[in-house]
Amino acid sequence: MQTPARRRFFFASLLTLASACATTQSSESGEEDAGVHAANDAAGDDTLDSGESIDSGMDAAAINEFAGSKRFGVSSGGLIQWDSDAGLRQELDDYQALGATWIRFNIDWADIQHEKDGPLDFARYDRVVNEARARGLSVLGIFLFTPCWASAAPKNDAGVCTDFAYPPTDNGTFATFVKSAVTHFRLLGVSAWEVWNEPNVKYFWKPAPDADAFVGMLRAAYKAIHEADPDATVVSGGLSPAVSEDGGNIAPKEYLARLYADAGIQGHFDALGYHPYDYPSTPSGTEEWNAWRHMIEEGGIRAQMVANGDENKKIWATEFGVPTAPLDGGKPVGSVLMSEAEQAAIVQEAYDLFASYPWAGPLFWYSYQDTGADPSNLEHWFGLVRRDGSHKPGFAAYQTAAKDAGR
Repeated sequence: MQTPARRRFFFASLLTLASACATTQSSESGEEDAGVHAANDAAGDDTLDSGESIDSGMDAAAINEFAGSKRFGVSSGGLIQWDSDAGLRQELDDYQALGATWIRFNIDWADIQHEKDGPLDFARYDRVVNEARARGLSVLGIFLFTPCWASAAPKNDAGVCTDFAYPPTDNGTFATFVKSAVTHFRLLGVSAWEVWNEPNVKYFWKPAPDADAFVGMLRAAYKAIHEADPDATVVSGGLSPAVSEDGGNIAPKEYLARLYADAGIQGHFDALGYHPYDYPSTPSGTEEWNAWRHMIEEGGIRAQMVANGDENKKIWATEFGVPTAPLDGGKPVGSVLMSEAEQAAIVQEAYDLFASYPWAGPLFWYSYQDTGADPSNLEHWFGLVRRDGSHKPGFAAYQTAAKDAGR
């Protein structure tokens, strides 16, 4: 079966972040701006039988940690910290109405520390955390985006840095920031951290993914997080369902194999982050390219963890979602956009199926609300809520799934 290429634009926050940083730096050093970051997914050509699920061998105590409704999260993307007070409250009220128990959002180093040895400004992030915790939501913070002073990001012809997706040049500097952030947010009730996002794609790890470099950064962060909070959970950066290409993106199974075989990831994460996107299929789909299938099949993500002695560590699906076609029928020819009814069915299927795995942690739905109206831009359509604030059928499906799980 020929399936269309898939492309998922992620974290529009960099446009806002770049503007804020550029404004600050224009009066200080004139060095910070940002580009737009994306994660590429591509579908393969063949449909094959699904591989076998993996028996985790986990004990009962580990299995029960994320039972029932504790498995339900929302990955907000990267704009929530820029919301107005009213907008933030409305969004988090909806998370609560959904029955979600987790929120995942960026802790953007590039926004928090504009200058080397400069102050750390957590104010806009404190606001999100405090509002979330007031509603009983647990927080998964993502350490992401390097300030230009701490990376090797190139400058444009105007002498301005335009990209925050380059990793830090010094892991010790990154670890210092991480430890300060964990110390700060621990007092606000945050105890779960994801280190980076989709490091296996070049849009988040520039100039190209590097498993050794990522593990070096993860090791430094892991040590810093546990020094600041011994009880914290450290999730490795959620892997994108990319297809390998020369000098570019690395498919998640291949990337994880490198992390284990060469880079030495063992002992430096508490849970594995993974993004099992499968549109325009479903979690039970058998297509060869289906990233959910890659998670459970023989030789897949879970199987590699078991083979390397990490059977007692969970997979946290820190992003999963479905882009829906506009209600006015504006779906482009060949688009992977799905109907709102299909999205709703997949919400239920995904949470039911994920709950059947004893090794599964939370599953974070990406995302809360549509962000635009361009039918050619997938990123505009992942929401459970339309741009006008009305609910898609997926909103009610999420509520039902969470309610059923909590019984």
